[in-house]
This record gives sequence, C-alpha cells and structure tokens, in this order.
Amino acid sequence: MKPLKELYGTTLSAEFGPLALKAVRLKMIEAGLCRTTVNQRVGCIKRIFKWAASEELVPSVVYHGLQSVEGLRRGRSAAKEAEPVRPVANEHVDAVLPFTTLMWSMGIHCTLLLRLALMPPPRS
Repeated sequence: MKPLKELYGTTLSAEFGPLALKAVRLKMIEAGLCRTTVNQRVGCIKRIFKWAASEELVPSVVYHGLQSVEGLRRGRSAAKEAEPVRPVANEHVDAVLPFTTLMWSMGIHCTLLLRLALMPPPRS
C-alpha cells in the first residue's frame, strides 16, 4: 500500500480512478515486485474501494471504474515473473522428522495407513 499512499495519499478517494490505479500498479512494478504480487495488491486496493462503496463512503462509480482495470498477464507486462515453488527434497524432510513431535509423526503414519486402506485393490 506504500505506492498508493505515496502517489495518492492526499487525493480524495472520489477522485481516484482507473488511471490512478494503473499508476500505482506501475510504481509497484518499478519497485521490483513480481506480477502475481502486483495483481494481489491491486486486488486488495479494489476490495478496499468495494467496501467503501458498500458503506457509501465513496461513490459506487469509483469502484466500478476500478473494476475495469484488468490484472497483469504472464509475459504481457514489464513485471517480472516469480520463480516457481518446488517441492522440498526428501532428505530435508527426513532430516527434520526426528525433531518433530511424536503426535505429528503418528498423524502422518495414520494418514498414510488411511490412504492405503482406502485405495482400491490391485487388479490382476
């Protein structure tokens, strides 16, 4: 929300429109945020104005104008893409398991047993 405050902190909310939201979005991109984070934060700003419109704190036309601003799409903006989240290596999991509580370990074993019990029998 820092770019919103920096650029429009003294602007009346009734005067905040789609171009202002795009300017805030550009400031986020220039700050180095990845596309998905920018989209999440822009969505949060839109939800703030949605709530304000529902409470009649801003004209509903302001919120409807902000809805017209579409999210950034992969490969179609200057925003960088986030690195994909990969699964943790089994050796890391195995290294941590001895330090977990017995209940948690038992819970995993029970879950695995339940999955095995619910699996259909192998076909011959």
